[in-house]
Amino acid sequence: MMPTLSYIVPLYFNQKSNQILVRVLQKYATYHQSTLDQIHFILVDDCSPIKIEIPNIPNLNITLLRVTTDIRWNQGGARNLGVKYASTTKLLMTDLDHVFPERTLNYLINRKYNYSDLFRFRRFSGWKKIASGCNIFYLNKNLFDSNKGYDEIFCGYYGYEDTHFFEVLEREGVSVKKLPYWYPVFDLALDRETEYHSLVRDTTRNLKLLEDKREGKEEWHTGLSINFEWEIVHSQKAVIK
Repeated sequence: MMPTLSYIVPLYFNQKSNQILVRVLQKYATYHQSTLDQIHFILVDDCSPIKIEIPNIPNLNITLLRVTTDIRWNQGGARNLGVKYASTTKLLMTDLDHVFPERTLNYLINRKYNYSDLFRFRRFSGWKKIASGCNIFYLNKNLFDSNKGYDEIFCGYYGYEDTHFFEVLEREGVSVKKLPYWYPVFDLALDRETEYHSLVRDTTRNLKLLEDKREGKEEWHTGLSINFEWEIVHSQKAVIK
């Protein structure tokens, strides 16, 4: 069976381990195989200085891509690469420290195609509701590609590439909707001293860039995409023993 949903997540580790990735994949490995067969996990390593190890989980469809050009805060570029590599129409864009219940994934897998679908999720930490993550959403590849994806002019600095991406779609008349509470996503606790990164979050440059774009002082979307070298590090199809 060919996957119908691409699960795309950028990765960057510069501390001690990628254990959070192992925990996420091991959690998904417990889901029904009929669900997992429909999902392609596309992991995009944004030139991490430590090696990312993929655990031996044979019942998942996994591809690990690696950006080999070292660009700080290249999340937009990593997401563009994940979409470029995806072979499915349905895309689930997410962050590493989140897990979707099987019910949510099955809803997305079985949902009828709609070009203008753009969904965010009700987000929970345990059973406490928290703010929805801007970088966690569902849409289709045609919508992403026709609007040029993320503008990589933001890359190299932190923030606002996601805000700009959604404003691009809004200018085209596509509105963001939230899925009901029974299709949530859950935040995972992680050790920010050992299994995360230590990059500085300074939004000054990108906020100014976004404001200039809004005022017409800068090109609204440069079309800059996949402005780096990359390679395939690991690829596997689900095998049931």
